[in-house]
Amino acid sequence: PFEVGALMPKRFSAHSRSKGYDCGSRRTLAMSMNGRDRGQSGATRRDIRVFLEGSELDLGASVVLSASQSHYLQKVMRVAEGSEIKVFDGSTGEWWCQIETLGKKGARGTITEHRREMVPEPDVWIMFAAVKGDGTDTIVQKATELGARQLQAMTTQRSVVKAIRKERLEAIAIEAAEQCERLTAPPHVLNAAPLKQLLADWPRDRVLILCDETSSQPPLAALASIPPHSPAALVVG
Repeated sequence: PFEVGALMPKRFSAHSRSKGYDCGSRRTLAMSMNGRDRGQSGATRRDIRVFLEGSELDLGASVVLSASQSHYLQKVMRVAEGSEIKVFDGSTGEWWCQIETLGKKGARGTITEHRREMVPEPDVWIMFAAVKGDGTDTIVQKATELGARQLQAMTTQRSVVKAIRKERLEAIAIEAAEQCERLTAPPHVLNAAPLKQLLADWPRDRVLILCDETSSQPPLAALASIPPHSPAALVVG
């Protein structure tokens, strides 16, 4: 593995709570008219992003939103039927979607316009030692915002935290992806596994980068020796 010194920060900034998760409050950025704009059809557009997992979005396609997404739009963000929001599926870019119905069991909408084309991103995994308190939540949030494709918790000889709350971390990753404007799908979150096991089963084509703050090797020099566009993984903690 490549050894990179002082590549990752020791601490992350604090963040607010939303929906019971420490994953940051959803942001509604002002576009015009107090955060609202008008689409081609005259519909009110809201600067709200929703990830639609498993969807293949296309112009004119009908989409279904989950009950929790419908609740968020209707009760938290006060989205009205007929308004447009931004949606993405991780493979076709970002789209405007006009919300047709909002209910307790879910919502329905129609794709009205392609907003952003898909942009390729580096294939990077993060292997991290889970930590106490809300530190693991913050790691997942920030790694998602930085574009990580997969998040693998690991245990070592001195690990205190031996397991993670996978469902909670998946929800944090989804919300972070919606907030940070990334077009790729939220990263896969994998249950904690022993570091020795992960190294024994390591894929041969993926570069392993150890983030060691005690290393004397300059980080940029180490990274420069890695072939461009190589699948990689950062080991931290």
